[in-house]
Amino acid sequence: MKIYSILLSLMVILGALPLSFASGIAENVAVVVSTPADAIVAAPYAKAMGYKLIYTPTGELSDDAKRELERNNIDKVIIVGGSVAVSTNVENQIKGLKITTQRVWGETRIETSQKMYELIKAEKPELLDNLVVVEGFNEKISPVAVSFGAPVLYYGLGKDEGLAKILETAKPKNAIIIGSGAPRIIENTLSKNAENTIIASGSDDSAVRTALAYVTKINPNAGNKDVAVVYAEKTNNPILDAVVSFVSGYVGSIAPIPKSDEGIISNIVSKLTFSSGISISSDDTSLSNIVSNIATTHGLSSTGITSSGGGGGTSSTSTPT
Repeated sequence: MKIYSILLSLMVILGALPLSFASGIAENVAVVVSTPADAIVAAPYAKAMGYKLIYTPTGELSDDAKRELERNNIDKVIIVGGSVAVSTNVENQIKGLKITTQRVWGETRIETSQKMYELIKAEKPELLDNLVVVEGFNEKISPVAVSFGAPVLYYGLGKDEGLAKILETAKPKNAIIIGSGAPRIIENTLSKNAENTIIASGSDDSAVRTALAYVTKINPNAGNKDVAVVYAEKTNNPILDAVVSFVSGYVGSIAPIPKSDEGIISNIVSKLTFSSGISISSDDTSLSNIVSNIATTHGLSSTGITSSGGGGGTSSTSTPT
């Protein structure tokens, strides 16, 4: 009789627990993206949740992406971006691996960033202490937003009222606005609701430099890792590699180079002394050498992010300085 009572009590307790806990099996989740814009807004969420961020081309699930999903025994994928970014074919291929999918997307990257914000608000609300609002269609500067490890919202396309409505309910300790021509309604709303508002504006390189000056004040952990210095001229791969490396923990922040100009490069690299070194992610070998040489003058070691094939670097290797 006592044994029966004990068993019954255990059954009641286990029945009250989440299925994954009761069974001892945790859900293995990955986030899949196809564009830098979606990778940037997905990165803080993926890193905070401990999920892998995986890149695949728009039309076809790449062999590298498939291997990552299988090797890590992924059973759920969160796709960030609409079918124009990550096609229905890719989603079907993922489902064909017996993996469930969830899609987070909006009509444009502006709305997609807002959908990601809502997901973070629901699943990781502690991230809302800090908030980054960045010029969404300027990928010469937007990768720096990842560095703060905070939700990223895009502005652009004149879709100011929808963003302002979201910001009306936000109460961050720190808000960072990055880019030129930020709508006045956005600045005013954040200035009213945030304890501190940082505005990084002006030319592209000026906006990047100002943002970098505040990275470790908002995200102290960034100072313990390399900075990914990114220059993308021919492809999106350098940006994607850097963002994936951030989520994987190989780098702690991202410093985009908006223009191949030694003066601009030197001014940006000079802001990276909060880190012990840099990892160069570039599709221009000559620029990589320039960055490496300038880094040396500032006492910074340099390495190169290794691409896993078409975007999505997962490791770092040394390059000559």
